[in-house]
Amino acid sequence: MIRCLALFLLLASPAVAEEELTPTFPAPETELTPTFPAPEAEVEPAFPAPEAEVKPAFPAPEGDAAVAPAFPAPAGDDDDSSKPAAAPAPTPLPPPEIAAELLEVFNATEQLAARIEAAENSLVSLAMTRMAASTPSALKAADEEIAELNADVSSMRSSLRQLASGLDPSMLSDEPEDTISWEEELTELLSPILHEVKRATERPRETERLRIRQAHYAERIPLFDEAIVHVEGMLPACRDPLHRNELEQTLGELTEARDKLRDELEVAQGAMANLQKDSDGVMGALSNVMRVFFADRGRNVMTAVAAFLGVLLVMMLMRRALIGILRRDATRTASLWVRVLELLAAMLAVVMATAAGLTVLFVSGDWVLLTVAALVLMGLFWGARASVPGAWSEIRLLLNVGPVREGERVIYEDLPWLVDSLQFVSILRNPAFPGVYIRLPLGDLDGMVSRPFLPEEPWFPTKVGDWIDTGDDGWGQVVFQSPEIVQARISGVLRNYPAADFASEPPVNLSTGWRSDVLLTLDYQHQDEITGSIPERLEAFLNERFASHVLAPHLDSLSVGFEQMGESSLDLEISGWFRGSGAEHWEIAAEDIAALCVDACNKYGWVIAFPQLQMSKRD
Repeated sequence: MIRCLALFLLLASPAVAEEELTPTFPAPETELTPTFPAPEAEVEPAFPAPEAEVKPAFPAPEGDAAVAPAFPAPAGDDDDSSKPAAAPAPTPLPPPEIAAELLEVFNATEQLAARIEAAENSLVSLAMTRMAASTPSALKAADEEIAELNADVSSMRSSLRQLASGLDPSMLSDEPEDTISWEEELTELLSPILHEVKRATERPRETERLRIRQAHYAERIPLFDEAIVHVEGMLPACRDPLHRNELEQTLGELTEARDKLRDELEVAQGAMANLQKDSDGVMGALSNVMRVFFADRGRNVMTAVAAFLGVLLVMMLMRRALIGILRRDATRTASLWVRVLELLAAMLAVVMATAAGLTVLFVSGDWVLLTVAALVLMGLFWGARASVPGAWSEIRLLLNVGPVREGERVIYEDLPWLVDSLQFVSILRNPAFPGVYIRLPLGDLDGMVSRPFLPEEPWFPTKVGDWIDTGDDGWGQVVFQSPEIVQARISGVLRNYPAADFASEPPVNLSTGWRSDVLLTLDYQHQDEITGSIPERLEAFLNERFASHVLAPHLDSLSVGFEQMGESSLDLEISGWFRGSGAEHWEIAAEDIAALCVDACNKYGWVIAFPQLQMSKRD
């Protein structure tokens, strides 16, 4: 500031332009001969007259060039051979040593300091120019240049401080940072996407703009034509020269405006024609968009997706290997710490895969896709808030501490299932359906309850190949069954049964074994033998004769016992217990036993009773 005031006083003194400048410093002890010639003319002031605007006449230093003094070179002969030798300049002190890592910073700050000094000198000149300004426009121009130069000085000084200290200039302030403006941050975040959308829709927007321009011009031209006709119709009847002059000027303006509109319409039509000529139709536009996308963004998208899937696959394979190692011992399958490690491994796999995809977009510098990916992730996290309670239930299931546990029995769709695996996608199996299993999302198990089961518990009433007795429909063999349907050939006809209904009201499964009962009714004349010798002899006879029967290998036992006393008979019950391996001959078992009973009656002379009907006549 002191230097600026001194220079201002020096330039403001009128004696500078009229008198020779006399040095005011003391003479040296020895006579020194000046090394530059005396000026040939009087020194004129270096600044222009007050009426003219003054522009800064110094160039800004560029690059690493040193700032040279702006003094004019002295006029006269440059040959110093005839002049007395000047006194030797004092030897400058060597510069202090600078660390190698600070040398580059030192040079940069030195250049900035020189530029700041030059800018401050220019500010002094601009201040003088402003004082000498005689018009408001010159004053305004000087103020604008001073403000711009002040901003440059402030920027250069901030850069010098940052280079010298290595700190952000904002850290030198004691004031806290301003509150983040969400509108500005969101605008800055979405601006790349908006630019891409604007670029992608450039052709449709241009087409719509040209269509609007054509409609505008086409609508206004007829109005001008009608106005011109109206004015031309009044000109022949005009006798006043002033009136006629005004009408002619109006006609000229209307004609000029109409011609201009026609020119604009032709330009718009030409641009539309060129745009349509360059357009390849809908398919061409789509192919062009796809080509531009895959040339510009597609490679980054494919690389990011490949990185995500690759890392996810590797991490999931490592997780599976970890599960195999941890579950190698069957007794440790349901341990809590194993489950915790599995859950952490799954979460780590997703996080690492997502980080890999985002890293690819970050390294490629594709901020548009990176912004879109960040917004998608934010949306997913925001939408996951409502599912936090459900997520806790699923975490309990994953840790095998919930209501459904691995290795237990659960009812799903009215059928029993074994919880084979509790993972994000759980596996349910039913031993009655070999090779068949159900994949269920973990959330579908919420609300179910499992329980331990006994080894002998059945999982379904039948299996393929079993013989069944359906009652009224008849009997036959199961040929196919699944969790949805059971097929059985009943009396030669293939019938389909819903598996849930089949399990809720199961038929008699003959393949698990059966009993055939036959009732033999004897006359009351055998009353003295009906509980003694007759049952014994009949049982021996049946066992002897049944030994050659087709069901003999499947017969467990055959017994005869007294059943009851009927109204007209004494009843014996013959029961045969057969194994399930002979179920295909189930129908003939009772028939053949009844036939053997008749043979026994014939052999031993037993009278088969029959219902007796007594009739009485009343007078």
